[in-house]
Amino acid sequence: LRAVARALADRVRAQTGPVMVQRALRNRDHGPAAWAFVRDNWDRLTARFSPSLIPRVIEGTTWLVQDGVASDVTAFVDAHPLPSGGRTIAQHMERLGVHRAALERERERFSATRAEGH
Repeated sequence: LRAVARALADRVRAQTGPVMVQRALRNRDHGPAAWAFVRDNWDRLTARFSPSLIPRVIEGTTWLVQDGVASDVTAFVDAHPLPSGGRTIAQHMERLGVHRAALERERERFSATRAEGH
């Protein structure tokens, strides 16, 4: 969360911030918390970053496959269309759907592997 908050600060270049946010969103353990921060600070984020760089931020959500988080991401993105990057964002949402489907399909096997300690 510190990385995402820093990305919105003046001491970080506006063109660097979207990559920082994207990487925070991809964090396996903290991605959902980073997403909540992005969602709750969307207006600040879109005011700070160039519209052409917002799709980079959204790209970070493609691995947020946890129950509830993926649907929150897609609903939010659908409710907040952007003036540019629509096709790219749609592709990111498609990738999120593919990743989520793979998780659903393999959930039992993933759980078994985790239980075995692998």
